[in-house]
Amino acid sequence: MRKRSTWRKYIGMLTAVAALCAGLRMSAAAKEETTEAAADADRQVRAAYEEYQGRLNGITRRAQIADSGFRVIEDQIFPLETDCYGEILLVPAMEERYQRLALFFTKEDGTVVYRTDQLAANSWNVCQYSVLVHMFAQVCGMEAGELVHVIADAHIYDRHIPLIEELIRREPLAAPKFWLNPDVRDFYDFTADDVKLLEYEAHEQIKGIPVAV
Repeated sequence: MRKRSTWRKYIGMLTAVAALCAGLRMSAAAKEETTEAAADADRQVRAAYEEYQGRLNGITRRAQIADSGFRVIEDQIFPLETDCYGEILLVPAMEERYQRLALFFTKEDGTVVYRTDQLAANSWNVCQYSVLVHMFAQVCGMEAGELVHVIADAHIYDRHIPLIEELIRREPLAAPKFWLNPDVRDFYDFTADDVKLLEYEAHEQIKGIPVAV
């Protein structure tokens, strides 16, 4: 009876060890599969973004906008007067696959002289709007009030989480001072020299930020 009991214990132990080893092999395989899936997803995102940028940067004439997957917002086209190109047209267009807003600046003959998109410009727009509030207030003889920025879909891409955590860990620095030339009273007289950011301090720049689409 003791021998049978002992063998049963050994068999039970061996079965448990075998099950544990099988579980470990399955876990390792699942982990490897998950890692490969993540790497594949990353490659797909990068390829999609490169394809999108290729289409955007390949547009050199206004006639190519629609043929490159962008829908021109016809009722929002308006003229601009510039020093270097004279009168040009601002042509907004919505990229149909990823729903990204792009702005094309075109000459009278249809040549695209500049282009930008929401991926690269969106974060800067808030700063630009703040400056515009001060500029409009000054030429209208008023005090700048409050800029209210409403975000409809605030989110952080998974590949940006470590960067956000790094920013949160950093010690805040003193805020800079915004200066606008008080002598300018006509909005169209403003130049780049009339806008300054004084006593600006910054931490080391974070480079190599991956772009998600």
